[in-house]
Amino acid sequence: MKKVTIGDKEYSLECNAFTRVLYKKIFGRAIFKDISLLTDFFTGTQKIDKENISEEEKEEKKNKETLENYDDILDVIMQLAYIEIYTHDRQFMSYEEWLESLNKVSITEGWVTEVVNTATECFC
Repeated sequence: MKKVTIGDKEYSLECNAFTRVLYKKIFGRAIFKDISLLTDFFTGTQKIDKENISEEEKEEKKNKETLENYDDILDVIMQLAYIEIYTHDRQFMSYEEWLESLNKVSITEGWVTEVVNTATECFC
């Protein structure tokens, strides 16, 4: 079990075979497709880093890629975080209540890596 701090609160994460079922039940989406969406996004930004263009152009392309996909990426990251918290504690509040309880969410913080790694280690 891993612990992460999201906003100003600490949460325990857990992932097991039933997490996939919970994800589908709560979000109506396939967790593997969503993990693939994240993988494709991060692979795409890594490919930009390898392009033979200036650093300024790389940043511009990555910013454009991020803005075009930000809503989807943020949704998947938050849903993965929630389902891992919920897998650990089935009495945890609803997804909507949890989102309302968060004052600030930054996807550039270390918790994102922990959440994504927990899911990929569990299923991939």
